[in-house]
Amino acid sequence: MKLAVSLTFISLTLVTLCVRADEVRKLDGGKHTGTVKSMSATEVTIGGSVSETVVPVNEIAAVVYGLEPRGLVEARAAYDAGRYTDVFAALNEIKPEQVRRDEMRTEIEFYRAMAAARLASFGSVDQKTATTAGMELNRFLTEHKNSHHFYEVNEALGDLLSVLKNPNAFRYYDVVAGAPWPDYKIRAGLLKGQAEQMHGNHAAAIKHFDAALATAATGSQAETQLHLARVGKAASLAETGSAEEAIEILNQVIAKTDEGSSEVYARAYNALGSCFRKKGATKDALLEYLKVDLLFNSVPDAHAEALYYLSQLWNEARHPERARAAAEALQQRYATSRWNKT
Repeated sequence: MKLAVSLTFISLTLVTLCVRADEVRKLDGGKHTGTVKSMSATEVTIGGSVSETVVPVNEIAAVVYGLEPRGLVEARAAYDAGRYTDVFAALNEIKPEQVRRDEMRTEIEFYRAMAAARLASFGSVDQKTATTAGMELNRFLTEHKNSHHFYEVNEALGDLLSVLKNPNAFRYYDVVAGAPWPDYKIRAGLLKGQAEQMHGNHAAAIKHFDAALATAATGSQAETQLHLARVGKAASLAETGSAEEAIEILNQVIAKTDEGSSEVYARAYNALGSCFRKKGATKDALLEYLKVDLLFNSVPDAHAEALYYLSQLWNEARHPERARAAAEALQQRYATSRWNKT
């Protein structure tokens, strides 16, 4: 199985490396091919000598440049998979002569800064390291104001400051809210709720989740953010003693979520696991966390959370060997995760 996955990854990597034209890859699986002509915080223009296409940033999964060095291809894949330490290893393999365009250099700076910030946000590092990561993100925003990564970097800065309990975090989430798309406004409310939730301020978190849910929006991206806001609200309700109400909300979310929405499923099942833990229903909690471990393990932070609780719950269920296996998986796959340091 591992060999098959490795061969598939190598094949995909080689295909990507052979791409000579630029590509704008979309969240819906489509793509536009040509030459990137211009970009801003809100759109990317790509095309040829005859026609051009303007793609809004909220529809973009990635912008890939022709003849990218292998290290950049691998760094992007590692970042998307949550393997942030592997991002640095891949980027360090890039030789100066392989960076043929300024756009590639910008991508390298982006992934280096973002990987450092995500390690600081989701892992366990000292404040000096986290501060350095924040400075790198700020530098990126100063030097690349027209990057299509603009809102993503603002979100990462907000997340980093939230971990550091810095009150300026919401300032960066407000930038995300200022984007011209409703799904980003919902996202900003979701991020504020999650920040309050992280520090145990569940009443404040619920207010932000409710504000997000009150935003009028349509489309698959907006619906995903709304589902995540419902999951966040349910998690805070469970923490404040309303586990039954939370379970009802979560079951509704799961019933209405598209099959491809792995993050929604992963976070919803983790939240259900939390509800059942609080009710003392160990077997039910185990089942919910197992769904994340077995079916939705492509969401790194959610999978790490599930493994952490599985390592505890299996002991309660008198299966120490399974508890050890979960703890070992957590250590091996997410050594830098905050769940591995808890």
